[in-house]
Amino acid sequence: RETDRWSGHVAFPGGKQDPEDEDDQATAVREAKEELNLDLDESGRFHFLGYLPDRPITGKGRRIADFYLVPTLWLQLEGESQPLTRQDSEVAAWRWVKVGALRPNLVTYDLISQDSFMSRQFAPWLPNFLHRQFEATQFPAIALDTRVMSNNYDATDSSEAKFILWGLTLAATTDALVLGSGPERHLAWPPIRLRTAWANGVVKALCGAASLRYPGHYPRRGDHIFALAAALALPVAVGAGALAAYLRSSRSKL
Repeated sequence: RETDRWSGHVAFPGGKQDPEDEDDQATAVREAKEELNLDLDESGRFHFLGYLPDRPITGKGRRIADFYLVPTLWLQLEGESQPLTRQDSEVAAWRWVKVGALRPNLVTYDLISQDSFMSRQFAPWLPNFLHRQFEATQFPAIALDTRVMSNNYDATDSSEAKFILWGLTLAATTDALVLGSGPERHLAWPPIRLRTAWANGVVKALCGAASLRYPGHYPRRGDHIFALAAALALPVAVGAGALAAYLRSSRSKL
């Protein structure tokens, strides 16, 4: 849709809750049926497992009040994925993907690049060279091509369409994978890649701190822990050097 800035991006079937929806599960069932003719309530095909963590929706770097993505998790009980019938006004193409094929080694940072203006919004007093580090920010993404498609011959209705999994949809997918297999299945870590080595070093240090604080969700990687140790050691080294210089100066005066 022309009014939707996210049209053309990969997403799960879904939409806003209607007044007649009993709960978020009912919303998911209705939207899947409307958009893809996928009947999640059909007996013997799917089992509702529960909800993944809510994710706030943002616009121009700011959270939108009382607006959240509420992912629902379903287990497909049959081995074959059923063909889908898309709603033309809502869906341009669909594709079934093998969960086991969504691996961190398929993640690339070369597919999605956007300018981030959050630094200018939240810290306009920073010098321009720091703001420029957030220009052309790269985000983790996976190309959903033949490497990850379902074995079913009805795995897609468009072999030519480009399906790039990223953003909130990648984040929700990661939540499901980490819940089932642990933090090593995380697909969006680090969450961004910046322009320079030192800026990416800061990102790695923050990732190292997060992996120590939340070990069940974020993978603990050696380069991230090293960057964190270096970041913590730097002020100590600077302080020690300043103290040594002060002591030398004091002795020369004596």
